[in-house]
Amino acid sequence: MRRSKRVTLHVEGMEERSLLSGIQGLQLPPTQSGLVTHTPVLTTRTLNQVMSAIDQAFLRFAGNNVHNGGGDFNRLTNTLSLLSTRIPFGHENLLPLWLEDISAIDTTDPSTILTARNNVQADLQTYVQNGVANGDFILVNGGHNSGTSVPVFTTQAHQQVVRGIDQAFLTFTRSIIQGGNFGQGTQNGIQLASTSGNNSGIDPFTRLNKTLGLLSFRVPFGHENLLPVWLEDTSAIDTTDLTTILTARNNVQADLQSYIQFGLANGLFRRGS
Repeated sequence: MRRSKRVTLHVEGMEERSLLSGIQGLQLPPTQSGLVTHTPVLTTRTLNQVMSAIDQAFLRFAGNNVHNGGGDFNRLTNTLSLLSTRIPFGHENLLPLWLEDISAIDTTDPSTILTARNNVQADLQTYVQNGVANGDFILVNGGHNSGTSVPVFTTQAHQQVVRGIDQAFLTFTRSIIQGGNFGQGTQNGIQLASTSGNNSGIDPFTRLNKTLGLLSFRVPFGHENLLPVWLEDTSAIDTTDLTTILTARNNVQADLQSYIQFGLANGLFRRGS
């Protein structure tokens, strides 16, 4: 149920702002080295990073809406889902509110995009206020969440995922050609693949998507937030046109790179050797 009163932000366009100016009356304990607590800790740095990332997500959505004749709701939803994991219990309790906010967007009215962005950020501020007041988590000044660790995504794991994607699409293409499925169309290709030229008994599309599902586990939070985007990429494949397989492979790789850049820039995970 929507709250009757929101925290309203003064906005000129979509400029950056100080998050803490919208959270009044909170007593922030200083960050202490070696702090041990069973209560989840949220830092002001993380909070500001999430706020900034929300701005970026809606700017990107608004840009797509102008240039491509419609915003990318899937990408916006996945980004908010990922950001919610940075807030204590946020994926379970805050994300549903955010999804309600963006459901009110009307792409024919750009002002609704700004309204949704303001509502998402207001929900974040209200959630933090209530969470701290109720003792659900602690808000501290500082740059690191004491007692918590940021997932590490190593260069080796990154390279393995990239190679795995290439191999998965190469196997898929061979299955389509050798199985006599080329030229049959997407749906017919699936049907024929299960009965000809496929010793495993699994159709090429199912095998491709299962492989991508396994690879997504190698990327921090990838199965929840990256895999849905990959599946959208593979859904555009048409076996009557082999160039669509290459396009889908390129899109999957590009989505991986964008996801990694976003995750590193916003502190969702860190790079390891």
